[in-house]
Amino acid sequence: MDIDNGDKKGDVFAERAIKKVRGSIFGYFITHCRVVILLIVSIFILGAYSLGNIDQESDPEVKIPIAIVSTFYPGASPSDVESLISDEIENKLEELDNVKLITSNSSNSISSIVVEFEAEANLDDSIQELREKISDVTGLPGEAEDPVVTQIRANDYPIITFSLAGDLTENQLKQLGEMVQDELEGISGVSKVPLLGVRDKEYSVVINKAIISRLNISLSQIVGSIRASNIDMPLGDITVDNIHYNLRTVAKFKSIDDLKKVVVSQDDNRAVLLADVAEVKEQFSEQDIISKLSIDRQTAQDTISLQIFKKTGGNILNIVDSAKEKMEELQSNGLIPHNVKVEINNDYSSFIRKDLKTMTSSGLQATILIFLIMFVALSLKEAVLALFAIPITFLIAFIVLYFYGYTLNSMTLYALVLSLGLLVDSFIIILEGIFHNMREGYSSVQAALLSVANYSKPLTAGMLTTVAAFVPMLLVSGILGEYLEIFPITIAIVLISSLFVSLVLVPSFAGMFLKKSQFTTEKKESILERRVTNSLRKKYRKFILRFLKDRKYKIKMSIGLTIMFCASLGLLITGIVPV
Repeated sequence: MDIDNGDKKGDVFAERAIKKVRGSIFGYFITHCRVVILLIVSIFILGAYSLGNIDQESDPEVKIPIAIVSTFYPGASPSDVESLISDEIENKLEELDNVKLITSNSSNSISSIVVEFEAEANLDDSIQELREKISDVTGLPGEAEDPVVTQIRANDYPIITFSLAGDLTENQLKQLGEMVQDELEGISGVSKVPLLGVRDKEYSVVINKAIISRLNISLSQIVGSIRASNIDMPLGDITVDNIHYNLRTVAKFKSIDDLKKVVVSQDDNRAVLLADVAEVKEQFSEQDIISKLSIDRQTAQDTISLQIFKKTGGNILNIVDSAKEKMEELQSNGLIPHNVKVEINNDYSSFIRKDLKTMTSSGLQATILIFLIMFVALSLKEAVLALFAIPITFLIAFIVLYFYGYTLNSMTLYALVLSLGLLVDSFIIILEGIFHNMREGYSSVQAALLSVANYSKPLTAGMLTTVAAFVPMLLVSGILGEYLEIFPITIAIVLISSLFVSLVLVPSFAGMFLKKSQFTTEKKESILERRVTNSLRKKYRKFILRFLKDRKYKIKMSIGLTIMFCASLGLLITGIVPV
């Protein structure tokens, strides 16, 4: 009689729970199958779009809060550079906000000042403020060049290098390289394409000492005339017919003839040109680097190289593929002659593709193992439903990562693989609750509602505690913290997505596809279930019953585990396993 009363009370509580969940947001999705189908279709479409467009790189892109201010003062000693350049700039930099450290190095002709900002500061704003302060610096010697601000970038390395070699003169090879350089710089996502292995053209001016002595012209006078002539200057503005015009002189040298026509002095009301007192010729600068390329053990030829750098946030794989397509296009349309060979060096995308392939295969292997374990430990239906829920969870995670501007890299993929073993817990609990309720006689919809009512709170609490375990990684400061932050963020996104799938989509799947008759009638077991699954369950049942009944066996097990634990610690203490 007491048992019947207990069953009735249990039925009352179950009915109340079912009714309560039916009126909630979870119940809405469980009882509206068409909405769930539309939601799943939307997840697949947005997930596929996000996965196809998310930027891919090897490591997370980290912003290093360091900038270098470089100033060139030709001919100055280190002491002069420090007093006239470094000290002047440092005094101005003291007005900057969010600065952690300023260090300077003064050497022959060069001043280098390193500015490190606080990691928490907005780096873009800090760099902009630094440039503004540098532009306000006054009092530098006139012979000193303008200070240059260079931001340090962690990913400032060439992602691919193209080398061109052929039977061309040095001038022809340089012109070809500059043409290819312009084409490659037009690719979306490319920040710069430096040209290596070429010498810059320069003008050589050899002064005739006898002539300048006869004309009473000093060497500094000639240098000053050349410098003053090679400059563009603003001249102000004028207004004509109510239209304002900005005026400026364009006087920089375009050819060697412009240099020869520079007026260096006056002689009897006649202008003395540079060509009158010096020999002016055009030549290549001194060769500091010799660049050669040997293909298939053939004789090495002179070569030029073009290194491609990507912009911040650019997709390395897309940029490299576009660059290769552009080079093939230039070769096919004849802009790159047939006698010029194009070789690819240092293709960084190959390493990224290898890393992505390795992590992807690891994820697929982990998914297969999870399916097999769930099939052996639970049932084929639960394993199939959980297997279907895993890609949906990951697609939701890809959507969130893409729309928040994160990239797909080794840390992200590692977090996705790690979270595989964590996210299936919620699937297992919900599915096992649904299957148990259906064995008790509830319909698939009622079983799903009751399972959500019983397990939604503990599942939420358990998932949040797991997420909280990774929160300390977000508290790491500095560059390391910025590098590691994507790891806990990705795990949190995946686990929260899995909680949504467990409480919304999985119960809806069960309500749509499971039938009550499958649990009330005797089912025909497959050969695999009869020979493998049931056999393992019997062995486990025999082991656990023996363990629970035999006190001596419990003591032996406890002692064995304690010895193994101490031995594992001993491996660290003795140094067998290095730390």
